[in-house]
Amino acid sequence: MASSTMKVEIVSRETIKPSSPTPHNLNIHKLSLLDQMMFIEYIPVIYFYPSSGKTTPNIQSERLHILKESLSKTLTRYYPFAGRLRDEHSIECYDQGVEFVEARISCALSDVQQQQPDSEEFQKLLPIEVGTTSASTSFLLLIQVNFFQCGGMAIAVCLTHKIADGLSFFTFVKTWALIASKSDQPIQVPDFSVGSSLFPPTDSLSFHHIKFPLGNCVMRRLIFRPSGVAALKTKVASPSVPNPTRAEAITALLWKCAITSARSIRTIRTSIGNRAINLRNVLSPNLPVSATSNFLAYVATHINIEGELELQTLIRQLRNVLQEYRRKEGESLLGYKDVEIEGEADDMHFFSCSSLVGMPTFDADFGWGKPIGWTYVRLMFPNTAFIRDTRDGDGVEVLVWLSKEEMVVFERNEELLAFATLSPGFYGDSSGYGINPNSRL
Repeated sequence: MASSTMKVEIVSRETIKPSSPTPHNLNIHKLSLLDQMMFIEYIPVIYFYPSSGKTTPNIQSERLHILKESLSKTLTRYYPFAGRLRDEHSIECYDQGVEFVEARISCALSDVQQQQPDSEEFQKLLPIEVGTTSASTSFLLLIQVNFFQCGGMAIAVCLTHKIADGLSFFTFVKTWALIASKSDQPIQVPDFSVGSSLFPPTDSLSFHHIKFPLGNCVMRRLIFRPSGVAALKTKVASPSVPNPTRAEAITALLWKCAITSARSIRTIRTSIGNRAINLRNVLSPNLPVSATSNFLAYVATHINIEGELELQTLIRQLRNVLQEYRRKEGESLLGYKDVEIEGEADDMHFFSCSSLVGMPTFDADFGWGKPIGWTYVRLMFPNTAFIRDTRDGDGVEVLVWLSKEEMVVFERNEELLAFATLSPGFYGDSSGYGINPNSRL
């Protein structure tokens, strides 16, 4: 589909406020050290829903009413999301509200199925520009509900990373959906006090910051079916790591294949594998899912590249670094140095992998079924990957960004293709062949 064929008409913009006022004792929400360290840019996620077979204005009006009313009720629980940043240490929670946009799209949902998440087409489905820092002075959360000509929908949710990590984001959307659908499932009560009590904010922020240019990169989607995951875990298992997790095994494989692709183009002597770690599972005692904020840390594994790389060696080093980090219970969070790296050294390779496996990424049923797919829209850095569950929960999907030159080698890697299947577009079932977004599941 040519980018010029999709036109977006903004029908309305309004501010949705919490259905009941935030108590006075909660009007100032203190940020944590981890919040301070996080990006102000938004987490931009779009959920896609197929046509119900009915495209009447009444159906759309009914869905909009449900979404707005349930969002208002959800914001009473997630009151900081409806506030405004006060300074580097806190958020004012005076029920200022979130932006809610209604839009009409001049094409069918199937027309965008083959588009990549970093394309200009997906930018049009968002309520705000990707990469903007407007959350520093305006809305912390924005929603855009897009109606396609076929009756399909795309609900875009943009929440500043300054106040939520991935788990907090997806738990918020799940809560909103449960309230909208009037589900009898228990609803998680968020706890916003944990972060700042464990990691108080500071006036002198000093931390290791690696800054890489966006570069000229492309995205590919991989599907690991259950049989491929099982075979990979068997191959990478060893006496030192007898039971690797799905995320560990796939991270090791992706890292190795990314290194191989880079080595085909340039000489590299060192590679750094960077992983985002959910601190809720690291701290002792563990924190519950209800701990809402940023509980992310980034753990780097350094390897010297000499000769042929072995998957068992990579996964052992990944596991050893993580175990050491767990032993210290994240204490290194307070030991960052003022170091900024602009790009990569000539002989250094960097690869970052984040796992969303096990998170409620598809639990967004607002009353008309779970999404047929969702995508994270961002102008990504090269050498970046996201791992997530497939829609059915049995397999694993990977979105990976590399430079165009390195991707040519990566997507033909025989070791990679022995366990995974390349899949076009940005969503589909776990078979990798996609599904019809214009038909009711």
